[in-house]
Order: sequence, then structure tokens, then C-alpha cells
Amino acid sequence: MMRLYFMLMAMLLPATMLMSQQITVGLIGRDSLAVEGYTLLAPIQNTNTYLIDNCGYMVHQWTSTNPLAFNARLLKNGNLLRATRLDKSDILNGVGGGIEIWSWDSELLWSVEFSDSVQNSHHDVEVMPNGNLLVMIAVEIRKADVFNAGRDSSTLLNDMWVDKIVEIKPIGTDSAEIIWEWNTWDHLVQDRNPQAPNYGEIAEHPERVDINYYSTINRNLFRDFTHVNSIDYNPELDQILISVRNFDEIWIIDHSTSTIEAKGSVGGRYNKGGDLLYRWGNPLAYKLGEDQDRVFYAQHDAYWIEEPLPDAGKVAVFNNGAGRVSENFSSVDVIELPLDEAGNYVRSRDSAFGPAQLSVRITAKQPSDIYSGIFAGSQFLKNGNVLIAEGASGEIQELDREGNAHWKYVSPVGKSGPVAQGSLPGDNSIFRANHYSYDYEAFQGKHLLSLNAPIELNPISYNCTSRPISTSISEDLQDLQSIQAGPNPFTDMLIIRSAAQCEFALYDVSGVLVMKGAIQTPVYNVDTRHLIHGTYILRIAAGTHVETGLYLK
Repeated sequence: MMRLYFMLMAMLLPATMLMSQQITVGLIGRDSLAVEGYTLLAPIQNTNTYLIDNCGYMVHQWTSTNPLAFNARLLKNGNLLRATRLDKSDILNGVGGGIEIWSWDSELLWSVEFSDSVQNSHHDVEVMPNGNLLVMIAVEIRKADVFNAGRDSSTLLNDMWVDKIVEIKPIGTDSAEIIWEWNTWDHLVQDRNPQAPNYGEIAEHPERVDINYYSTINRNLFRDFTHVNSIDYNPELDQILISVRNFDEIWIIDHSTSTIEAKGSVGGRYNKGGDLLYRWGNPLAYKLGEDQDRVFYAQHDAYWIEEPLPDAGKVAVFNNGAGRVSENFSSVDVIELPLDEAGNYVRSRDSAFGPAQLSVRITAKQPSDIYSGIFAGSQFLKNGNVLIAEGASGEIQELDREGNAHWKYVSPVGKSGPVAQGSLPGDNSIFRANHYSYDYEAFQGKHLLSLNAPIELNPISYNCTSRPISTSISEDLQDLQSIQAGPNPFTDMLIIRSAAQCEFALYDVSGVLVMKGAIQTPVYNVDTRHLIHGTYILRIAAGTHVETGLYLK
């Protein structure tokens, strides 16, 4: 495989100017180890959604009417699912209120609202195999009812917001039927008031939620009790996984219950009703651990890793690291669930849920190089790498297990739209980035743009090749992929290995040609002793196919 490094990274070239422009947005870096495909870019502050290839070129765009409420997904039929921001509710644990489905050609096919004075949908939406949707909705509980349920009155100044999960069936173009519901409020425990409901020892009831718990990030008498920020569904287990930010935990509940069973502690496939089947990340939340046992810090985006990916069956979580005791850094953490053959979660009595340690933790080489105190997500890819969306900064990176970056992109889209290269959007945050392979069902029969045009305005001119879905690999391209060039950085010699005939050209960063030649041998040594230290653009062509990368001396 060809190893040409297309490195325009500010971390490597802090003052680099290419074609007299500073690189601030769009494609920052790419090498041959990055997984090819398309990435869905959904800016939170904007109404447009973009599909880009590995070159940072836009291949499709959807135009919507409402700003994003964090998440968007490309469905297998080519439609776009968006959680949208309506600003109709005073519940602010996560902006939202609406869910929409748009066609490939930006036609609104269906929309529904969950937004009024007492409820607000937010953050994330999960698509189920039957086409129904799992939606997170924050509901308001009156302060008097919260106190009557055993909450310490000194730790709450206002009404409380508590999350519920509903399964909805889309109907027509503007409505939905709720066919299943689970509510945190039905599964509380408290040890403050013997006269109030659900009184008991917290450590004896890890299946229930301590109404008096609040973590470091929730210690300001904040009314947002749970703040669920992601949801995933496992059809094999018929279980739902949610990330509960204000508890620094992930929770798993049984979906096989009826709505009535989901209110209690009996029934369903696992005969625990709607009580928690599993929780992990912060055993202090149920008094079976200390603060030093906490692993998650304001985490997001918890999901089961699917087959046939490496670590399939395990759970991945984007651990934001907000409030981490050591340094501020974010990581992608993977845990292996303690499941028995029947799908039950094994736990020793009087002990916290396992595992005792992470299976995998992926960070940048310098951990603090990736940090997002809010938002953010990840996606494991077929080569074992992970796509990380550093939400607050709008940066997307593909990292391997050792923290090496093989693809990096910075969203150029702010509230007012794309900005010019060399400037900063300032409000280019994203919630998550989703990668799709070329053979994903959504692209079958669809027309994708091939204009080789980045999203950003006044873009830098560069040569980059990504294989389009509609084109098979030609013999020329196969030959090109067998080329290797290195080392990078180089000193006295740049070595090019090739099983096919090709041509190379070396330019300085101002675009001036400094060397060129024809490669007709398997190993070709380019004498670079006369070149001054700096940055160079290496261009290699096999037939009509071209690859370009940046090299340092």
C-alpha cells in the first residue's frame, strides 16, 4: 500500500503557509493507513449536513430548516435522520425538541415534536431494526414531588429534570405513536427519609437510582438530574444502553418489558422489570466505591461495538475527561461486559459491577492533544482504528490503538455557513462524526458529486485521490497503491519503491518544482542532500492517477 503522508498539520508545521494560505480548516492530514470511505459532517450550529470523502471534498449536501440538536445519521435507504433544535421548551439539559427525516434530495419526509413546558427531546435518536426510534426525553418533576420522593431539600433550588426513554413508531408525515416507555423516576432509592417512598440502603440496591446523588459537575444545585446524552440498542440482548452524564455512568436496561413492567422490578426477559440491569463508570453513585474508583468524567456516546469489528460485543465510551483529577484529556474507553450465557450481568454481592479495569483506552500520543469537555463521540472502524469527533473544536481524527493520527479534518462550517481557508469559524462544534464505507446501502443508485471541491471557501489547491463508489479500481490505481515512499522526515535520501513504472515530482511549499524524474526500477533513490531543510510536496503519478503528500526534511 502506498505510504505518502499528506501532512498539513499545525502540530507539525506551526507556521506553514501552503500556496500563501494558512491551513486552519478542512483536510489537515491524511496517510495511506486511513480507512477509505465517506464521513457525515453535521455542524451543530448550522442547518446543512455534509458528506465528505477522505480528501475533504464534499460529495453530497442536505439542506434543512432547523439547526441540529446534536446528532444526525444516514439511514440505509439514503434518508437523513436529524435531531433538531426547536427552542420551544425551558428544559435545557440538552437542546432539542424535534426529530426529522429528510430524503436524499433534501425533501422533508417526516417530523415530530416533543417540546413543551414539561418535556423536551434531546441529544440522540437510535434507529431500531423494526424502523421504530428510541428517543430520550427530559421531563420536569415539580420540586414538591421531588422532596416527597426523598430528595434532600438543601440540594435543590428548582424543579428537577429527569430522563425517560420512549420507543416511537413514525406515522404519516408529522406524527408518531409511543409504543413503549421507561422512566428513571420509577426506579429510585433514597436513604434520607424513612417516611418517603423507596427508602433503603443505597449499596444494597445498585439496580436503582439514588435520588440524592450528584457528581462534581452537578454540585451547584443544578436541576438537571440525569442528563442522558446517548442511546444505543442491542437487538440480540434486547437491551438499551444509555450514557448518563451527571452520574458519570453508563446504564443498561431491559427493552423486552411491557411499559407497565418497565415501571416496576419484575417482568421482561431478565425478570427485573425496568430496574437497571447494569451500570459502570462510577461506583460511588451507588455507594460501592470511592471517588478514586471513578473512570468516566462527563462521558458521551456509549455503544456496543458491532460484528465484524475488532472488540465486537464490548462497549465503547467517549470519556470526555471533564473534571479529571490529573490532566485534562479525553479518551475512548472500551470495557468487556461481565455477561453470563443467559445475558445476565454477573456481580459479586457487596461489590461494584465489573470489570475491574478497561480493556482498551485510546488517546492521542500526547493525551491532552485531544480534549472536549462537552459533546464528542467515536466510531470504531474495520481496521481497528477509531474515528474521534472532538466535538467542541469541530476536529475529527482517525487514530490507531497507539494514538497515531492517520486522518484529520476540522469542520469549516459555523452558524453562518462555511468560512474561508485561513480563518476560524469559532462556532464549528459537532456532536459526532459517522463514517460510512463505499458499499454502504445508502449510496446504491445515488449520485455523488465528483467536483474535487472542499466545503471551505477560498480553499487551498491540492491534489488528492479518493476512490469513488461508482468506479472500480483500475490497473493503474492498483499499481499506484503498491508504491511506498519514505522516510518522512527524510535527510539525504528519499526512497521510492514501486513495482510499476511511474513519475515523481518534488515541489517546495510555494509550488516551485525542485526535482522530477521517471521511476523504472523497483527501488529508486532520490538524492536530496542539496535540498535545504523545509517542507516539500511529493507528487507521484501512475497513468492518470495521482497521489500527493507533504514531506519534511
